[in-house]
Amino acid sequence: MSIEKEGICQYHLCKEKGILYKCEYCGKYFCEKHIKPKPPLAAPFRTADPEKIEIWRDPNGHPCPPYVDFLEAKKRREKERYRESLVKLSSVNHNLIETPHISTIKIHSKGVFHKSHKKPLKKYLKKTVVVMIFIFSIIAISNISANYFPKDLGNTLKGTFEAIEKNIVIEDSPVYFKAMSMNSTAIKLEWANRFEIEIFTYIIRKEGSYPSDIHDGVLIYNGTGNFTIDKNLEPGKIYYYKAWSLSIKEGFKQISNPQESFAIPSNPSYNDIKEFVERDQTDKHEYIPGIYVCHNFAVDVIKNADKENIHAGYVTLYYNSTPIHAIVAFKTSDKGLIFLEPQCDVLFTEEKMEQMVNNGKYDINITYTDGYIEYKEYFDFEFSYYEINWDFLETYN
Repeated sequence: MSIEKEGICQYHLCKEKGILYKCEYCGKYFCEKHIKPKPPLAAPFRTADPEKIEIWRDPNGHPCPPYVDFLEAKKRREKERYRESLVKLSSVNHNLIETPHISTIKIHSKGVFHKSHKKPLKKYLKKTVVVMIFIFSIIAISNISANYFPKDLGNTLKGTFEAIEKNIVIEDSPVYFKAMSMNSTAIKLEWANRFEIEIFTYIIRKEGSYPSDIHDGVLIYNGTGNFTIDKNLEPGKIYYYKAWSLSIKEGFKQISNPQESFAIPSNPSYNDIKEFVERDQTDKHEYIPGIYVCHNFAVDVIKNADKENIHAGYVTLYYNSTPIHAIVAFKTSDKGLIFLEPQCDVLFTEEKMEQMVNNGKYDINITYTDGYIEYKEYFDFEFSYYEINWDFLETYN
């Protein structure tokens, strides 16, 4: 550690004047107490890792993101050296190592005899068994193909294309077609195409019963994707959907039996949201300034909720007109609008949010334990108002 200059320590909680030293990783200048680099960590909520707790509590050192990059690169180099060592060891010619000829002596009613362990015989037996299994597998596959695939379709993808050219209907496509409620006014539709060919999916919606054909109802989707969202629906009403697979190559001719599904648009209950939050692991991520911050926590929760067909909103908190924090919102069927602080999994009501707006302060109290000691932490800062973007995922790249 060499003396660089005199000045003010650049650690944000210090600002001590005196002799400074330059960090070899981030290039900033710090006093002797804060010159040691350490990984940036947020308060380790609900973690039992004593090392992370000790780093977070240690008043010495400074958070240094480039130091994290250095540690990761060091780990990669160590792994690469380990891999190279394994490769060298595995390349040794084991044929140069002679195995002693082992004999066992057994007592027979007529006397003593020797029985040698013939390893080459076992080796050939294993190879023979593998070859026989392979041959029987080929025979079995041939029999299955002959019994279950129609002759006019063939046994390969080429046969599928020939079937399309002949306008032969292939059953059950699209597969896994399912309608799922996202909230009180939207239903998500998902499906998969059965064959790797140019398939055009056509979806019709109807009230009261399933559509009888592609003209019986409202067109919801026509394209080559595998999901869509039907919006602006009436809460509590049953909506029926039917999906057709059409061949683009043959001028949109039907090549499958249509698939059906229905759903009722409704918001999840508060317990549904609570159970999702308990399953979600986003709060276990570390807060790294400039790399993984409140925005990333909120985005990951919204994405994970969408995977479970739960619609979430991106909430931006402002101080005057400056965005300063991001959290998540949900609409529930029994408790209305609720909010989630994704960094520590604290759920709170719209009433609590309005109180904080009126007081001009975002104050969320967190109590957690590392298994032995109970800790209390706070989100405590000024803000003026908030906005919710319910269509965040549609515009987020």
